[in-house]
Amino acid sequence: MAPSRAELRAGRQRSPGHASAARQASQAREDPSTDDPNTIVGLLDETARLARTRYDRELRARLPGMTCARCAILIHLAQHKMFNQTALAHILAIRPITLVRLLDRLEVAGFVERMPDPNDRRAYILALTAEALPIIESIHDLNRKACGDLHFGISEAEASQLRALLSRIRTHLTLPAGVLMLGGRRKNSQQ
Repeated sequence: MAPSRAELRAGRQRSPGHASAARQASQAREDPSTDDPNTIVGLLDETARLARTRYDRELRARLPGMTCARCAILIHLAQHKMFNQTALAHILAIRPITLVRLLDRLEVAGFVERMPDPNDRRAYILALTAEALPIIESIHDLNRKACGDLHFGISEAEASQLRALLSRIRTHLTLPAGVLMLGGRRKNSQQ
């Protein structure tokens, strides 16, 4: 007889292979020294997910109605005062239509204003309003707390080493395929 959906959800009827794979994944999570090549990617993914979840929860509690995307827009505008809408979409790596929708909400809330770009009549320059300043300060406070939480359990030296390693990994991932970084220098892997 085939297992019911409830039994499958409860995990009562699992294949032996599934149990073995689940056990290996669990061991890899608990023992970061394992040689499983997926461990680093899994740890990065799970750690980032947990950090985002915690940050989102704190953000909703402190600033109801704000989202991470809206906060990113406000922070960028606070750092650069005025910004072209197209350039901001590129920097945030979001589609222009997505940015338009986010800006619509921020504009209705009174945090952002759009002004015609004097150099391009099809474009807009974005600027913060005075109402956005206390929100931006709250975002900065939340970011400082989140950074402190991320350092929980590791020393400043370890945090510095982690930053350097993650920066190096990010640099490698942004290089074109076939180009390696060896000792800080680029090398074409096809030589």
